[in-house]
Amino acid sequence: MIKKKIIYLFIFFSSIIDGKDFPSWIDSTPSDDEYYYGIGRVIKSERDYESLADEIALESISKQIYSSVTFSSNRKFEENDDKTVSNTYKSKSKIYSSSFIYGAEKVDSEIFKNEYFVLWRLDKEQHLEGLKRNKEKAISRYKEYLKIETEKISDRLHYLIPCYEFLYGMSGMNTSTELDIDLSIEIPKLIKEILSSLTVDVPTSVYEGIMYRPLEQEININVFYSNSTSNFQKINVPKIPLIIENSQGDASFTNRSSTTGSKGNAVFKINVISPEFRFCEFNAYIDLAVFRIEKTENKDFILELQRLAADRFGTFELYAEEVEQYDVGHILFSDEIENKSNLSLLRASFRTELTKDGTYNIVMENEANDLIDEWKKDNRNCTDQSCQLEIGEMLGVKKLIYNKISFNSNEFAC
Repeated sequence: MIKKKIIYLFIFFSSIIDGKDFPSWIDSTPSDDEYYYGIGRVIKSERDYESLADEIALESISKQIYSSVTFSSNRKFEENDDKTVSNTYKSKSKIYSSSFIYGAEKVDSEIFKNEYFVLWRLDKEQHLEGLKRNKEKAISRYKEYLKIETEKISDRLHYLIPCYEFLYGMSGMNTSTELDIDLSIEIPKLIKEILSSLTVDVPTSVYEGIMYRPLEQEININVFYSNSTSNFQKINVPKIPLIIENSQGDASFTNRSSTTGSKGNAVFKINVISPEFRFCEFNAYIDLAVFRIEKTENKDFILELQRLAADRFGTFELYAEEVEQYDVGHILFSDEIENKSNLSLLRASFRTELTKDGTYNIVMENEANDLIDEWKKDNRNCTDQSCQLEIGEMLGVKKLIYNKISFNSNEFAC
């Protein structure tokens, strides 16, 4: 009788768990005047399912917020003294991503069967206050920008890029100022004007090297400024960040990012030429993201900066020759190490080092080692030159690398 009660009790509790009442928000997104709400739903088998669900929920919130900052290119400007004071345009509404959702909070999460659910919300008033603060920061940066001399390109970008980030994605907020300027239009226009006056120059556009090896020459990239205010003279521009990206092929760089020095040039180095590509092409871009002051990962804004600078780049090519390769024999020998596993590990380490730059190709290593093992059984040690020549002739190689390993409890020596 007791057993039956225990079984019934187990079934009862099981039914409570199985029939658990889940929050109403799973079936119906909450709605009120105080918050925006977003729900994320992801199968648990997905990699990083919690992060994916968070992103979906935040994207849902973002769709409820209209962005008026980014418009299609079909727009007209009315300018006064080189300042944009008004604009008319045919806009394409853009839903900005979770990168611009300030003050959102996770409210709840649930797991049901194989699915994960999460609820996020955003206080409308706090979000609006955050946008107002960003607008004030943008105005402050713009006023500082106005004090910068025209030829100080890097300093101008130092103020304009953060100013643009404060404005980018402001959900329909009026971005006009007491200066009678619509900053959401003026700032990207100024950035584009600066970029259009810059040239990324590659003095040496073609390089030649050998696979597996470093490129002997340094790669120099210059940036200069030229427009009507400079009488179209080429003026070297310091403190401009550059980044190298692959267009075709690949190589290992000591540094893919650098900044132009006082003479307007930046230096890059290739430390390993890839053995996979005989031809490589690389582009050096102006990296506007370096001028950001926000610490958050703002993917959409970084993409926007890349779009603005997409036509400001210099190109260089790399032609790689195959390394001259030699067939060699390799013998690793020790009277003191009896453990074959240890010997195998040592041989593998030597093999990796000997072949990593492509110069040597080790042939018939197993056969050579088997022969050494046979000689050891006959108490014959291959330590003299005639023995090594005999092995070299057997392997059919002109070069033989011979390692004799000495061993004590603390270290190997060879």
